[in-house]
Amino acid sequence: MRPDPNLPAGKPSQQLPSLSPIQIVRHRQNLEAIRSDTVEGVIWDRAIPPAIARALNDWAIGEVENVRSCMHPAEAENHVAAILDKWGGLDAAASQWLAVDIGQLAARLADILDTSLIQLRIECIADNACRKFHKDMVTARMICTYSGPGTQFGYAGRDGAQPERSETVATGAPILLKGKRWPAAPTGHVLHRSPPIEHLKLTRLVVVIDEA
Repeated sequence: MRPDPNLPAGKPSQQLPSLSPIQIVRHRQNLEAIRSDTVEGVIWDRAIPPAIARALNDWAIGEVENVRSCMHPAEAENHVAAILDKWGGLDAAASQWLAVDIGQLAARLADILDTSLIQLRIECIADNACRKFHKDMVTARMICTYSGPGTQFGYAGRDGAQPERSETVATGAPILLKGKRWPAAPTGHVLHRSPPIEHLKLTRLVVVIDEA
């Protein structure tokens, strides 16, 4: 995590205390730690390959419409590839890597939730969207920021008050969060939000995956 949301890119997350409701894992398969009753979120501590990260940061996306689609997880890679081809401007290697990576995240979430249908959102955000800390009305949500500052999370105060401080997930590191519909979820005091970036004149490329 980075405490400074003004940085447009970040290094892999630092280790949180072992008893934290946010757990750090080193491999995609270990995202299943979200199934633990004491865990509210899991961060896959990884970095985007440097050449891909440079291509994504240099990508002048331009004016594009955000995408929201429901599909079988196996369709996600080709679906993303078609969107990137339509948007244009991203080099072939980065485009292929991004489509494959999103497809793998979709498959992993579907496996964890035991679902055959996912909802995929690809968003280019340049404003202060979702600026309040919150918990989503979903079973679980996978969020990965591929360029720009990552998702922020913090711990709710007494009576659900907004967090007094927050951490920023590193760019490229997926975070999997339990939502309000998670079966037998803990009381839940981990809240998250999109980082406020409007004043920074940045654009975030964010992918959100839910159970449909």
